[in-house]
Amino acid sequence: MRRSRVGQHFNGVFSHHSTTLVFWLFATFGLWFSLTRNTSFPKFIGWFVSINFTTFLIFAMDKIAAKLNSKRISERTLHVFTLLGGCFGQSFGRSLFHHKSNLRKHPSFSRVQCLSLAIWGGLLWWRYA
Repeated sequence: MRRSRVGQHFNGVFSHHSTTLVFWLFATFGLWFSLTRNTSFPKFIGWFVSINFTTFLIFAMDKIAAKLNSKRISERTLHVFTLLGGCFGQSFGRSLFHHKSNLRKHPSFSRVQCLSLAIWGGLLWWRYA
């Protein structure tokens, strides 16, 4: 029996990439919770530190996977974490590991980083100005 295109697309959505995304989101929330629980550390700044640290780790693990020719972390996952606030983690990870730094091959990473900086800069200005 032949599958429809809708079924194929649905199976592709809940694959390895979604599992990776969920795992790293839980890791980020765990780090954020441990930074802000029972302390005077601001929750907004705690989130920013947590998501940037996690984004940096994701870029490091993807670079290691690229060198070992093993299963990679999707670009969608990398973009999601950048947009969730990991713009500095992305920048540091890209420059330190020389990963996804070729602007001709990967132009979307710089665009997503600029968009993330604009969003989070606006949120910080709105929150603390």
